[in-house]
Amino acid sequence: MALLDRELNFPRKAHRVDIPLLVQIDGQVYQAADWSMTGVGIKGYPEQPEIGTRIKARLILPLADVALQMEVTLIVRNRRETITGCEFENLSNRNRRVLRHFVELALEGRTDIIEDLVADLSAPDIESPLETALALSEEEEISLLAKFRSRASFALILGVLFASFLVFTLWYNHVFLYKTVGVVQKDMIEVSSGESGLIGAILHRAGDRIGPGDILFEMSSSSLDEQIAAVRQNLAAVQQELATLPGPAESSRLTTALADELKRQENLYRNARELYNQGIISIKDFEFVQGNWSRARINYFRQVEIEQERAREQKIRQEALRAEIHARQQELALLRARQERQRIRSPGEGTVYSVGRQPGEFVSAGEVVMVVARDTSPSVLFKMPSSQVARIGIGTPVHVYSYATDQTYRGRVASIGYKAVNPGAPESQEVSLDMTVIRVSLPPSTPSLVLNSRVKVWVRKQVHLGRTLARFLPAMTRSGKDGN
Repeated sequence: MALLDRELNFPRKAHRVDIPLLVQIDGQVYQAADWSMTGVGIKGYPEQPEIGTRIKARLILPLADVALQMEVTLIVRNRRETITGCEFENLSNRNRRVLRHFVELALEGRTDIIEDLVADLSAPDIESPLETALALSEEEEISLLAKFRSRASFALILGVLFASFLVFTLWYNHVFLYKTVGVVQKDMIEVSSGESGLIGAILHRAGDRIGPGDILFEMSSSSLDEQIAAVRQNLAAVQQELATLPGPAESSRLTTALADELKRQENLYRNARELYNQGIISIKDFEFVQGNWSRARINYFRQVEIEQERAREQKIRQEALRAEIHARQQELALLRARQERQRIRSPGEGTVYSVGRQPGEFVSAGEVVMVVARDTSPSVLFKMPSSQVARIGIGTPVHVYSYATDQTYRGRVASIGYKAVNPGAPESQEVSLDMTVIRVSLPPSTPSLVLNSRVKVWVRKQVHLGRTLARFLPAMTRSGKDGN
């Protein structure tokens, strides 16, 4: 049987075959060890010609009943042991075509068909690339091998990519239940005015950081300012009047003089009475001294009474002024309290999320002017088909990816349903809609996320190993008993 030989350790210009072929040189016939479209290895050639020697020879193609001969010229190229390697010199296209056809017939086992070979010999000698297809140069072999390797590498890479994609798809479908887009939410506080009026000033804009007690905006209070100014002016006048009132009542110089005169007249009266008792003076003189003493005594007590009355009036006036000052202070405190109510302050630390009004606009009592986001742990809201909500529960792990921070966070399902987000939602809404709202809580250590930013959400499957074992172990036990 004809075989094709490929000897990778020897340089070859064409594929060699061991199909029977005879070489006749100088009337002596030798057997070919192997041959190709470009040369032949002669077995047992006794001569040892030098490399490059040209030898006239005749190739004999043994067929079933006949032998086909071709005149060729050989060039000695190498010699290994008993084999002399020769190369065809200027082999004609006709002879090359005959050799190629002979190889095909030998490989197919049809060497008894000589008509095709005779047709090749009788065909015109036309050069065609197809006739030399079996003779591959070294560069062509390297090029074909490189193309084969590149295509094989490309096919291998495609196979690896497909296998990786398949493994990733199986893993993804096993681990994750649902994928969607959610919205970042925080504790939002709507700030409004308790009274109707015009907005006087807005002291913070969207995005500003605020602390507890910071003034967010003020209502217009021009009338209150005028009232406060009037009350302060009145209070100052009353305080000034109270300050100008004399202090505690003291004895005036007139009262002192009257008291001294009363003492002097009293001493004269005592002396006159002793002199009268001794009979030194007359009754007329005694009565004159007594009358002076009585008048001095009346004048003194009258003056004391007047000063006491004046002290009582002064005290009453002071009490009235103090009462008026207290009333003005209370009125001022009320006006200041009203003015403070016009200043809307922050309920705590956070960030101004939005401002819905401008200075000079009229707002009614309770109308929202500003929205503040408090510094609390953010949460994520998203919707999920009601048909899949039954497969999750409180605490189901969730992966969240933020485009704003380019980070992935891990959270857990905190609430399920519209009523958990909006207590005013009707209960019928829970069963009448195809989608259900899910709220995911993130850890307190989660960095500040952009409020109302969109994030990707992956809901992981909950695998209860205990329930799975409890479900399958009884079945395995029953099957084991059945087997026994």
